[in-house]
Amino acid sequence: MATIRNNADLWASIDGLMAVLSAAGEPRFAAALGRALGISSLPGEILGETRLELRRVRSSPLYSRLDVRARVDEALRYIDSILGL
Repeated sequence: MATIRNNADLWASIDGLMAVLSAAGEPRFAAALGRALGISSLPGEILGETRLELRRVRSSPLYSRLDVRARVDEALRYIDSILGL
C-alpha cells in the first residue's frame, strides 16, 4: 500500500479497503464507506463522513487485521491532516 498524498490516493485506498472489507464478509462497512464518499459535493462533508466511517471500522474486530489496520490508519492520518485535526 502506497502513502496517501492526495485525494485520488485516498479514494484508491478507500476502494481497496472496501474490497478487503467485502471479501472479509463485512459488506456493511464497505457500503457505509461508499455512501460516505458520495454523501455531498462539499469536500469537508465527504472527508468528515469518511473519517466517521473509518473510525467505526477502527472500533470493529476487523481492525485487528493488518491489511485493514494499515489502510484505515493511513486514510485517517491523511484526512486528519487535511481537516487540521
